Amino acid sequence: MQFETLACQVLPGRLRMAGAEIIDQPRSWMDMLTPNLGNPVWQTRFRFGVQMYSIGNQYDMRRAKRFARARSNGDWIPDSRIDDYILSLI
Repeated sequence: MQFETLACQVLPGRLRMAGAEIIDQPRSWMDMLTPNLGNPVWQTRFRFGVQMYSIGNQYDMRRAKRFARARSNGDWIPDSRIDDYILSLI
């Protein structure tokens, strides 16, 4: 699954089905910060009752180093197994 589909469609849809109110979410890849290495960084804010939460991915230097090594070897395809998602209580 591509990061854009997960962040823009799948996660917000599943949160809504679970009863969450989406406060803010990326609508397309243009709403995501793109670091020089790795996938774009995104965040979705939502509310369950009175409590607010935030979920998104986190920039990881280990991932950046793996991308740099892969690129130096001519491999431009990201390793989709390496995605970190962080759930925060706001």
